[in-house]
Amino acid sequence: MSYIHVNRDPKESFERMLSRFKKLLQRSHKIQEVKERSTFKKKPTKRYIRQAAIMREYYRAEKAKKMFY
Repeated sequence: MSYIHVNRDPKESFERMLSRFKKLLQRSHKIQEVKERSTFKKKPTKRYIRQAAIMREYYRAEKAKKMFY
């Protein structure tokens, strides 16, 4: 896991440096990864993956039909 490091400029306030750090942290998706790892998730079964793919194709087809009306 990589670290996020922010150097403070001499004329920069602490609040500005902190906001830059938060922005970098958000862009790196580190918080999202930690939240996802905090709870156990079962691996999706073949049946679930297949069903999700069928529904995805169905919704894409419906969206394509509505695009030209």
